[in-house]
Amino acid sequence: MKIQIYESIQETSNDERCSIEYLCQLAGISRTSYYKWIHRKSSRVDIEDAEILPRIQAIADENNSLFGYQNMTYALNNNSDTKYNRWQSMA
Repeated sequence: MKIQIYESIQETSNDERCSIEYLCQLAGISRTSYYKWIHRKSSRVDIEDAEILPRIQAIADENNSLFGYQNMTYALNNNSDTKYNRWQSMA
């Protein structure tokens, strides 16, 4: 939920001529937390999720999005050197 708020502030501040201070105050968050979010480094999990997401989307498109997490995990692992667990297949 907070990520959506931060993203909205970022988009609005880029598109409109509103100050970050005003947008943060309007959203009820501190500027410090917003700027920490802006300057954060991607975690290992975020990077792995970004790498696997296109494969998940391709498998879902091929199968009309009818796969559950078990079939998705099997499909991901079937043609891959990397083994993914069920949590990764639900990214």
